[in-house]
This record gives sequence, structure tokens and C-alpha cells, in this order.
Amino acid sequence: MQSTLDPHLRSKETIAAYLESSFHAVAIQWLVETDQPIQALQHPAFKNMIDIAS
Repeated sequence: MQSTLDPHLRSKETIAAYLESSFHAVAIQWLVETDQPIQALQHPAFKNMIDIAS
């Protein structure tokens, strides 16, 4: 009997639903863990990236 590839395949990532509170929490986590200035969240490039991602 031939085996399947199923055990070797990666499952698809689930995409979390957007919630303002979740975004706020992960944005703060990103700021702290990457040592970013608080102004990074107000930078036009950051806002553009978020607009495109949403």
C-alpha cells in the first residue's frame, strides 16, 4: 500500500479577524520588541502599510 504525503504537508495558516483591540496589542508588542519609537505608529509609511494590509 502506498503512503500519502498528508503527514508532510503544512496546514494553511488561519488569518485572525481584525479587531481594533488586537491590533493595538500587537502594535505595542512590535514597538517594544523591536525597540521602535512610539512615533513609528504615526509615520505615513506605517499607516500606508496598514491600509494596504487591511
